Formats: sequence, C-alpha cells, structure tokens
Amino acid sequence: MLKIISWLKISLLGCIGALLLSVQAYPQAIDEVVLVVDKQAITAREFSVLHLIHDQSKSYTLVMPKIGEPITDAIVDEVLLAEHAKRLAQEASVSNEQIDAAIKNLASQNKITSQQLLSGLKSQGVDVLIFRDSLRQRILVQQVLGQRIARSVNVSDSEVKEYIGNRPDLKNQTQKRYRASHLVIPFAEDLSKNEIKALHDVTDAARVRLLAGESFSAVLSSIEAAQSSSENGDLGWKQRNELPELFVSALDKLQAGEISPVLESGNGFHLLALMEVETSAGVPKEYKTRHILKALAPNADAANVLKEIQNLKSQILAGVDFANVAKAESQDPGTAPDGGALGWIKVEQIDPLFAQAMAGLKVGEISDPIRTKFGLHLIQVLEVRNLAGVATLETRVRQRIFAEKVDEKMQDLLNDIKQIALIEVVSQ
Repeated sequence: MLKIISWLKISLLGCIGALLLSVQAYPQAIDEVVLVVDKQAITAREFSVLHLIHDQSKSYTLVMPKIGEPITDAIVDEVLLAEHAKRLAQEASVSNEQIDAAIKNLASQNKITSQQLLSGLKSQGVDVLIFRDSLRQRILVQQVLGQRIARSVNVSDSEVKEYIGNRPDLKNQTQKRYRASHLVIPFAEDLSKNEIKALHDVTDAARVRLLAGESFSAVLSSIEAAQSSSENGDLGWKQRNELPELFVSALDKLQAGEISPVLESGNGFHLLALMEVETSAGVPKEYKTRHILKALAPNADAANVLKEIQNLKSQILAGVDFANVAKAESQDPGTAPDGGALGWIKVEQIDPLFAQAMAGLKVGEISDPIRTKFGLHLIQVLEVRNLAGVATLETRVRQRIFAEKVDEKMQDLLNDIKQIALIEVVSQ
C-alpha cells in the first residue's frame, strides 16, 4: 500500500539531511527521456534526483528506471497521482510561495537557512529546479487528492469503540518511544519463490553478523540490496503510533541491544536493532522555555564563566527582568534578541542535560547554571502543556482509523488510474 500520509511526510520533511550528506558530483550526461508515465516524459536527470529523494541511504548516481523495483514504482505512483490531480482540478496550482514555505520548513528541520539548503543542493550537483518541481507535485497531490479524500472519510464513535474492544491491551498501554536501527531488503511482487528465499537468506545472514557483534552501519553498507532511511540505519526516536504494527510487535519483545528476527512485510524483509526504549505512563508534555547562555571557549576559565552566570541569576532574583538580561548578556545569537525565548519545545528536541533540568523546574523557577556542550545556561520554564492529540486513547485510535481509511482510498484510486495509464521505460 502506498501509505500516502507517511509518503508525503517523509518526502517533505525527511529527505534533505540525507541529500546534503550523500549527494556526489553531478555527472555531465546527455539528458535523455528514460521513462514515460501517462504521457509525461521523465528525463535521466529528473529520474535520478527523484530516485535519490526516495532512496535516502544511497549516494547520487545516474540511474535508469526498472519497473518492478520498489523505488521506480514509487516514482511512477507519484507522477500518476500528480497528473490525476492536475486533471481533476485544472485551476489548482501550487505557488512559488508555497514551495518556498516547504523549503523553509525543510531547512528549519535541519537547522539551516533556506539559502544554505538550496546552495548546498546546488553545489553538490542536485538540479534545484527539478527538486522544486518534485515538491510542487507532492503539494499538489496533498491539496487536491489528499484533502478531497480526507473530506470523504468519516470515523464513527462505534468504530472507535469496536477497535478498542478488539484491542484490550490498548487501555493499559503506556506511552513508549523506541530508538532503533532498521534495514530492509526489498523484493518485487513478481519474484519467484527461489528468488524470494535467496533474499530471505541474505537478510538472515545479515542478522547473524549483527548477533556476532558487527555494527549495524557496517552490515547495512556492505549489502548492496539493503536500504534504510539513513546511512547508518538509525530511525531516531519514534513513538509507537509512528511505526508499523509489524515493527511495534517486534520491538515490544526486545531488550535494548537485541536484534529482531527477520520480519516480512508486503515489500521486503526487515531487521530491527533496538538501541533504547523509554516508557512513561504520563501524557507527553511541551515546555515554553527561555534561557541565557554563556559560551565556554576552548581556553576559557570555566570558573570565571560560572561566576558570571551566577551573578546574572542573582540579578534576576533581585528583580531584573529575565528577558532584558538575556538580550544584553546571552551568547545565543538565535534567541538573545527575543529575550532568550525558545518557544514551545519537547524534551527529545534538545540537549539531554538541558532537557533534564528543564523538565525538573516548576513554572517560573530559575535553574542553577546547567552545563551542556554549548556552555552554561540559566533556564526558566514559563508554561507547561500536554501535547495536543495524544491526551486520550479515543483520540489516538480515531486518528489511526482515519489514516488507514485515507490510505485505502488513495490506493484504490491509484489502482484505478493504473488500469488505463501508459507506463513505458524508454530503452537506451
């Protein structure tokens, strides 16, 4: 299944870091048409950029399409949906401002400016116009098809009740987060039983190497067919509802440091290595926070810097406004002009030592000096709130059912489009 919601999120928010890290110099090749999808001609350069966006674990090379290969099929699906969206709403358009906003969001996710992002892509050989057009197509699909289908989907109270009734474990389920490594060895639907068994054996051999102590990144990089969302396979921290049920079921049975059995899904064989797990019975929180930073240069006298920041705390406790002190004294150029304001943040978004101190403060309280890799901080929490959308089990279940229904309808639409679409690989 296409999983359109996840696809849009990954494509729009997850690809830039991998692009900046993995793209190599762009080869000066003749830009010929290599794929025709429903009358739309796709050139070698266009296909290669799209291929890299979908396969974030690989470096840039000029690649040719192969029908039946998961990434080629995903690109075909993407083009078909975009062309269908154009036909449905000919007046619909995606403005340059919307694309600029998407790029700004992408850059923010990677803690760089939009200009730095685009300059980095261009210097590494990625055609920025092709990249912008890829974003344009995704936004168009989301605007026309995603929203149209979403408006047709309803989730009744009885459906939510039935879902929870069939899953009694949900009621006692604590909030869990996993940090795991993942690799997948994909297979096409038309492979023979022997070919599928050969891929299973490759995956099983990779598991044996991991159990013997070899690093996940080394195993991943040494298997040509293996794919992942990052170069070392690290998925980062994920909530239960951000992972497929297949993965959650496997991770729940593992201890930190253990390797999953070979898992089979509709698109390949998977391995998971659980690195860390966090469990909390409470509702996740956000903190509206501000801070003052005194940086520690390599040769700085740490004792003197500590005295300086302790003096700043004394001034604040004596009645001097925190924001004014931050504007005058903080050495964090990104927050000092705003009085040290960090806005609403979650503990997983920031340095662990900073997060631990922040979560332990009462509203309005000023921390003692906290040392992180950035220097010494004074922290003040202004407000605390529960994260929206996760306060009740019913809300989470309703969102899951809704997403599943949207995905099913999008897949049904795509299947109908494919019945009449012309898809042709142009021989070279």
